[in-house]
Amino acid sequence: MPNKPRWGKSTPWCKRPPGSRRREPCPRICSGTSERRRAPTPSAFRPPGRLGELVAARQQLASSDPAQRVEGAEQLGAYPTKEAEDLLVQALASDTSAEVRSAAAQSLGYVEKPSDHTLSALLSALEDQDEDVRNSALSTLEDFLTASDEGSRRYQGILAGLRAKAAARSVPPDVREAINDILQEQSDTATP
Repeated sequence: MPNKPRWGKSTPWCKRPPGSRRREPCPRICSGTSERRRAPTPSAFRPPGRLGELVAARQQLASSDPAQRVEGAEQLGAYPTKEAEDLLVQALASDTSAEVRSAAAQSLGYVEKPSDHTLSALLSALEDQDEDVRNSALSTLEDFLTASDEGSRRYQGILAGLRAKAAARSVPPDVREAINDILQEQSDTATP
């Protein structure tokens, strides 16, 4: 005798076939046999593709392990969406680990059109206690500056922010010197 479907509360149901009075088990989840199936694991519910990677990276960024958070920040850089940008800005501004803040600053460099909030967070990171974070933030800002059109609002905003930081005493001298070098390069390329 062929196996009959196991009916019960735990069986996932599909819509009734036309003209049928009883419901049929969903063939995608239950084969319709009396075999006992395992419940799907949480990883089976991870959305496929890009969305799944974003979910995994967000979970890593929320980990208590700094190495996992660094990996999460690097992974978010591979998917430069608005949500990823916001998560990276938050990590840059508030993570306790300098390695995570540095990775967040580097990963923000993959954002094609950074928001004003992102640029502000990177400019603030130029005053970070850790040298690697400051260098990563400055490198990302320089990349954004060179990728922007000279007359654009973004270009002018980054330039103004860098000028302000070059004059600020709260920024370490080595960073001010590097900022002045960048500003000098920009004025050299702007002058024909």
